Amino acid sequence: MMLLLLAVVIAPTVCVLWFMLEAVSNERLAVRERLKAHYDARLADVASDLDAHWATRLDFLADEHVPVEQRVASKDPRLHFTEKVLANACDTAIICQDGRALYPLPASGLVLSQGAAATWVRAEQLEFGHAEYAQAATVYAQAARESDDAAIEAKALLAQARCLGKSGDKQGALAVLLGPLASERLRFARDERGAYVAAGAALYALKLLGVPAEAVRASWRNTDLDTTLDELQRQPEPEAAMSKVTLKRLWFLLDGYHEAPPMPLSQRVFLMGELMARLPAAVNFDTYAGEELALRYFESNSLTNVAERLTKSSLAGFWHVAKPTIYGYDTVAVFRESRVIEEAESVARERFREKDVAVRCLPSAVATESSDSVARASAGRYLGTWDLAVFLEGPNPFETAARRQIAVYVWTGLLVILVIVIVFALVAHHLMRQLRLTNLKNELIATVSHELKTPLASSRVLVDTLLEGRCKGPEEEREYLELVANENARLSGLIDNFLMFSRMERNKQAFVFEEVRVEDIVHTAIAAAGERFRKPGCTLEIDLAPDIPQIQADRDALVTVLVNLLDNAYKYSEGYKRIALKAYAAGQDVCFEVIDNGIGMSRRAAKKAFQRFYQADRRLSRSTGGCGLGLSIVQFIVKAHGGAADVKSEPGKGSTFTVRLPIGSAAA
Repeated sequence: MMLLLLAVVIAPTVCVLWFMLEAVSNERLAVRERLKAHYDARLADVASDLDAHWATRLDFLADEHVPVEQRVASKDPRLHFTEKVLANACDTAIICQDGRALYPLPASGLVLSQGAAATWVRAEQLEFGHAEYAQAATVYAQAARESDDAAIEAKALLAQARCLGKSGDKQGALAVLLGPLASERLRFARDERGAYVAAGAALYALKLLGVPAEAVRASWRNTDLDTTLDELQRQPEPEAAMSKVTLKRLWFLLDGYHEAPPMPLSQRVFLMGELMARLPAAVNFDTYAGEELALRYFESNSLTNVAERLTKSSLAGFWHVAKPTIYGYDTVAVFRESRVIEEAESVARERFREKDVAVRCLPSAVATESSDSVARASAGRYLGTWDLAVFLEGPNPFETAARRQIAVYVWTGLLVILVIVIVFALVAHHLMRQLRLTNLKNELIATVSHELKTPLASSRVLVDTLLEGRCKGPEEEREYLELVANENARLSGLIDNFLMFSRMERNKQAFVFEEVRVEDIVHTAIAAAGERFRKPGCTLEIDLAPDIPQIQADRDALVTVLVNLLDNAYKYSEGYKRIALKAYAAGQDVCFEVIDNGIGMSRRAAKKAFQRFYQADRRLSRSTGGCGLGLSIVQFIVKAHGGAADVKSEPGKGSTFTVRLPIGSAAA
């Protein structure tokens, strides 16, 4: 029954716990869905803002922002490049047409004439084969005079200056570099790679001069490009003057986008880097970063099939987009990936101003794998391979409401479980009580049947003997009558105990409290105990302390207490029975002690001595009679008087039962 009841309790408890966990989980999912719905709408607005942002950016790259009345029919691609790079509209731009770069220009090979070929070969043998630099310089000068091609002449003069520098003739080399090579005729001559010879000559001249940046920093930009070598040599500081004009000529080739013909990108980037490294305090090119990035871009990308939305380029960490301009050519804009992310997140922050909410722009694959984002959406048409993801960096704005709802679920579940447990406890207690009562009734019936059967059977035999006249004389008849009287007394005592027990169980026992003398209670109890304590083999000692105060008590009930204790002592004392009854005052209590020399009992048995129907030795109780109710009746009466009863005992050494009752009106 208990297992079935336990199963009935566990099943709904498990169900409640399961429902509670499901409710909590569903509430968290609901919160997440509410967050997602809330932020999805805002991410859609951010995507629209990003589309507008990039549309404006691409319109600027295509010059569509220029009013119609201010537009021109055509625009130099070089100016278009510098304008977009300097405006920071992109990290670099490639101006192209039909897949061919217009600016910046990649390196392109040129076919030069073979004029003075034999002289040129002999000069190279002297320079590189025999290290005859002075003779090689003379032969290179001859090759320059023999050639009608400006490119060959410029190359020969530069080689002559190089050999003069190697031979240690610095002034001779500078005379060539700053004289004929600086002339207007050779200023834009190119070698077979398309590189400007004059630009390389100017850089070499700066190396030979070696003038510090501080010497040229102040006024080199105001120097006249056409200043002759003779005029430079007549200056107070000729080398500084030469450095200034050389730097100005080189700057004209590098930075004069609208004046000088286009220079190959690789040469431009090299020369810019060299000048900024050698003269950091005097020279700075605002377009260098864009030119250098364009060079790297050319090395890994083609200009065909670039989409009109941001896509990943072959250059790691960079993205590109193409936009047709109003001038008939296209602009391929290149952006650092970090810049794309920064701009997207900056636009998102205009919509998401909460300090605990972060919006990050991530590649779609990365955003899909991110499990801690509360919402995710496409970053718009121009960032098609990117997603916007919302992350909570502080407390969840819906978490407080969710926690309240979850708390309601949890407390409701716990309350239901508590109610189930309480109901289970009450039902279990009721069942256990019913089981105890059932066992008690069964035991009571068995005990009553056994205990009543014995004296009745004995009395019946004795009465039948008397009725049949089988007694041998008056003395034997008297003996039989005394035995019948004893059995009747025993039967009366049992019935009294049963009646007392019944009233105890039904809480119907009533006590009449009055002033009683302890001596009267003791003597009445000894008289009621019978003649057995005066028979041979038994000694009953009475010890009454003098001046014992009177107590408020039910006289008959206390007599019953002492009779039961004496009867218990007599029954469990084997052999010669030595029993003592003491009464004395101790503090605010009056104490009764019944001491015997019986079989005693263990400490465990002593704790159960006052329980109903408990008998320390059932074998002995069968031979002496009794049903195990005497001590429980003692306990009931003593507690009703506000007192206490206990026992001290050791196996084989007898027992001492003590009853303590309060003096005066405490019991009343």
